[in-house]
Amino acid sequence: MYGGLISKKLLRGIIMKKKITIIALLILIFPVLISAQGKLAIGPVAGVNININTGSFFDSGSSGVGLALGAQADLTLTNSIGLVGNLYFIDSRYGQFKVSNVTYDASYSYITLEVLLKYKISLSGFYLLVGPSVGINTKSTDYTVYPASYSISYMPAKYSTTAGIADQKIIGTTSSPNMRFELKGGIGYDMSIGKSTTLSPFVTFGYGLTNVIKDQDWKIITIQVGCSLKFDLI
Repeated sequence: MYGGLISKKLLRGIIMKKKITIIALLILIFPVLISAQGKLAIGPVAGVNININTGSFFDSGSSGVGLALGAQADLTLTNSIGLVGNLYFIDSRYGQFKVSNVTYDASYSYITLEVLLKYKISLSGFYLLVGPSVGINTKSTDYTVYPASYSISYMPAKYSTTAGIADQKIIGTTSSPNMRFELKGGIGYDMSIGKSTTLSPFVTFGYGLTNVIKDQDWKIITIQVGCSLKFDLI
C-alpha cells in the first residue's frame, strides 16, 4: 500500500519537474524566435534571499536567509524596453518563528520561473524590473521544538523527549501548496566588462501572493540581492 503511494507521489513529482523544465526552455528560447532584430544575452544568475515572514499564523514575524541559483535570459526589444527571464533551479525560503511558545524552523525550496518587464533609464546603465514569479515546491523541511512546559500527552506519539524537550524533524510532510505565486519589482545596473559581456547587479522586492501553508495566513516577502553575468548571443 505504502509502496504504491510513494510511487504515485514520485511519478507526480517527476511529471511536474518535466513540465516546469519544458515551460522554462520555451520561455528562454521564445525571444530568439520572435525577435531577429533584438539583442539577446544569457548567463548565470545568483542571489541571496532575505525572507520576511508575515501573517497571523505566528505570534510575531521573523526573517531568514536563503540562496538563489539559476540562469537568466535578457532580451532587448527597444532602446528602453526589454524582457528578463529567470529560471532558478534553487530558490530557498527560510524562517524561524513561534506559535503559542512552540518554535518552528521552516525551510522551503522551489524551482522558480519569472518573466519580468525591463525598463532602461535613459543615459544610464540603470533599469527597473516588474513582473510575476512562479515557484514549484521541491522540498519542505520543518524542525519543531516543544518547550518543557508542554505535557507529553499533548504531543503526537512520534515525538521523542530529551531533557524535558520534545523535538522531531519532519521532511516533506507540510501541507504547502505545490505552486507559489509572487509579484516582483526591483532595480539593477548593467555594467559592460567586455565587448560582449555584461555584469548586472540588482535588488528586487517580491511580495508573496500564496500562503506557505494551506489554509493558514502565512506569506513571505523576499528582498533579493543578486547579480548576473550575461554573454551576448545576438
